[in-house]
Amino acid sequence: MRSGQSKPGEILQWAGAGGTWQENQAIGRKLGVMFLGTPSRDQPWDIKTSPSDIIDGAANTFLLGENTLTGYSKGTVYSGGLPTNWACPLPNFCMFLASDEVCRTSGSTTDCLGGQLRPTPQGGTGEGWSRALVSGNRKNTNPAVEGSFPFANSGHPGGCNFGFCDGSIRFLSDTIDGKVYAELITPAGTALPSHLRQAQTSQASY
Repeated sequence: MRSGQSKPGEILQWAGAGGTWQENQAIGRKLGVMFLGTPSRDQPWDIKTSPSDIIDGAANTFLLGENTLTGYSKGTVYSGGLPTNWACPLPNFCMFLASDEVCRTSGSTTDCLGGQLRPTPQGGTGEGWSRALVSGNRKNTNPAVEGSFPFANSGHPGGCNFGFCDGSIRFLSDTIDGKVYAELITPAGTALPSHLRQAQTSQASY
């Protein structure tokens, strides 16, 4: 999860101060389904997701999302000014992410352990997860910025179509609760460490 709020190169601290990249990766892999990889498969960000990693259920986990901004771009700051297309895509032009605003606190934009993600006393998803869907990022159909923002969006009034890991396609309102959105984009939110753990999503929620 990330957004324009963090400075380029800043790393979200899921495992706490002094946490190793392996500890951060172990948590990070629970937060999404598809990740960047390399042909050599020997880099820290090489993560392979299997069906057993989708603990919250395939019917409750996003796999794909609409994005009218994907594909061709004449070049933006996100690509170093170089043109891109589907034959040579960059993640900003073909993937969708949730916002790292969830890690924002009064003193930091990368502290995921500041208490804002802690479950409620009743076991509900913590309030900070509501910022996974930031107003203004949830829908942007301006073709002038094609290929520039990695957030799900569409040309449909009121929402987007999403493909779920069980193969189903559902249209979700752009007014969906941010906490529910975070639960849907996270394949193992119920298996996150106790200070980050999300509640189980029900289809009645969306």
